[in-house]
Amino acid sequence: MDLVVVNFMEDNQAGVSRLISEFLHRPVTDLNQEIVNLSGQTMDELTMSRGEENLRQIEHDVFGAKLAERNVVLTAPSHVLTRYENLKMLQETGAFVVVLKDQKAADKAFEAMLEESFGHDRVIDAAELSTKEAARRVAACWSTQKAA
Repeated sequence: MDLVVVNFMEDNQAGVSRLISEFLHRPVTDLNQEIVNLSGQTMDELTMSRGEENLRQIEHDVFGAKLAERNVVLTAPSHVLTRYENLKMLQETGAFVVVLKDQKAADKAFEAMLEESFGHDRVIDAAELSTKEAARRVAACWSTQKAA
């Protein structure tokens, strides 16, 4: 995986994914959508039928499989990185990570850990940004990294 976008604002994740794909001319895989496609159930249905812990294990397994792919952008909800195994797996891949945070809702300790893990310049406060501007900033961050 070359680029992983962690999104605190899950309600705009599909729109951000689509725009990032357009800006970077790369396919984007949304982790939640991939789980839905593989299981044939919505995330809520999976939680109801298998329970929260089993859903998180499915999420972990799919996240690991997607991290192994190349030339794809992966978007994932922020809660994925609250699981140590997922954070460790992500760090081991060497993928470039950009975090779209929502200043209003962010857990300050979690946010500080993400900044320490991935760098302050890769954490974008998207609370006041349009979906298009958030995607544009992710693309600019990625482009700056690729040029370096």
